[in-house]
Amino acid sequence: MQKRKLGTEGLEVSCIGLGCMGMSQSYGSAAERNDSESIKVIHRALELGIIFFDTAEIYGKGQTEKIVGLAIKKFDRKRLFIATKVWKDNLHYNDVIKSLESSLKRLQTGYVDLYLVHYPNESIPIKETMEAMECLAEKGKIKAIGVSNFSIRDVKEAQKHLKKHKIVANQIEYNLMKRNAEKDVINFCSSKGMMVIAYRPLAMGDLAQPDIELLNSI
Repeated sequence: MQKRKLGTEGLEVSCIGLGCMGMSQSYGSAAERNDSESIKVIHRALELGIIFFDTAEIYGKGQTEKIVGLAIKKFDRKRLFIATKVWKDNLHYNDVIKSLESSLKRLQTGYVDLYLVHYPNESIPIKETMEAMECLAEKGKIKAIGVSNFSIRDVKEAQKHLKKHKIVANQIEYNLMKRNAEKDVINFCSSKGMMVIAYRPLAMGDLAQPDIELLNSI
């Protein structure tokens, strides 16, 4: 499995990560949750060389983080890359701190490699949010700071309020069916040395169907 460097702290991620949102009944999923099967999927991913696991406090109201925590607890934590996200309603300073502490407890780990602001929230000053993120980084609770679903304007504003750290990643929806980010966001992030993490790369399964006109045309 190929790896890429993230930021300047020596962090590395596998080029393919495992998005764990579907391991819960979040977002109105009708499927029954099966924790043991989800854990098997994570273990199989590890066998295939994937070390990058992405989750969030909002997924299943924390249940997905618990599943990831159970799956990885017997593995060498230093060899894994765990990313989780703070929800947009929890972006006040103290709420960011509390959210991360709760995530760490569910993940059964002392730190996360990448902590992302899940969505921008115009009703909460981004300055307050980023000050909390930087505090967590200084304490070693998070190895790197990231954002998700941020426009160029949002990224610039967020970075402006970080004194010692850089935003190392922007996680955005990007796949063959949704390519708007190619117009500006991807080039901007690349110019700043910021990794773009694509979520829904298979369009939630639509691109994994056997007869897709788009893929056939390619």
